Amino acid sequence: MARTGTPRGPLSFFRNLKTAQKLLVGFLITCVLMIGVGGIGISKLAAAQASLDGMYHDSTKAISQLSTVDTTFNLIRGQIVNYALTPDPAEMDAIEAAITANWALVDEKWTLYTGTDMRGREVARDAFIVDVAAYRKVVDEQLMPLAKDNDLAEFLAVRNELVSPIVVRVEKDLTDLLAIEDVAAEQALTDSAADYASARTMIITFILVALAVSIALAVGIGRMIAGPMAKAVVVLEGLAEGRLDLRLEVDTRDEVGQMASALNRAM
Repeated sequence: MARTGTPRGPLSFFRNLKTAQKLLVGFLITCVLMIGVGGIGISKLAAAQASLDGMYHDSTKAISQLSTVDTTFNLIRGQIVNYALTPDPAEMDAIEAAITANWALVDEKWTLYTGTDMRGREVARDAFIVDVAAYRKVVDEQLMPLAKDNDLAEFLAVRNELVSPIVVRVEKDLTDLLAIEDVAAEQALTDSAADYASARTMIITFILVALAVSIALAVGIGRMIAGPMAKAVVVLEGLAEGRLDLRLEVDTRDEVGQMASALNRAM
């Protein structure tokens, strides 16, 4: 006789679903897995993009801004010397205007630079602020007036005794900051590579898990449908040979189970 008991176990509810419902559930689970893999991929891509943005703003742009400050500072030093050696008042006015414009550029780039991540850079940053302020004070109050009065002897004396030591400190401050930014850029690149490797491993893992679950679902649902159908074929072949003693033992309440009950009653 056919077994009439209800199947038990973790999959009993699923086994009793209609065939269309089984297929729909399997399809929905596969879709959820695909969405999960896609969501993880998008999340990791967003993290990688954020890492690249941070590298650009806090390392690449910072190095560019510091380099501009360094280059412009040295340009100003040369312009001050040209200012002292130029006898033409009109040319002196043009050089003075150029010096003013270059100081504005230094201030602009320095402000942009200090707007980036300053962790680990505080000492060199503060030293540069103090040293460049001392340099500008000596230049504005002593060096430029002496150059304007064509007092080259005193100009050179002040430049050698007061300005040169400050310039050495300013250059050291900028060199220290650039070295810090180089290390930070290398670390950011290393972190980005590690994030990429981690994201790749995680995405591949989830893809493999999703693939395994999808295959397991396909095989499981196929067996739930094909297994009872194969038993039905055996019983029907026996019936075709005139045997009425066979019974189809299927205990689910889906279409196959209903067919088994009907076939058993008919026989």
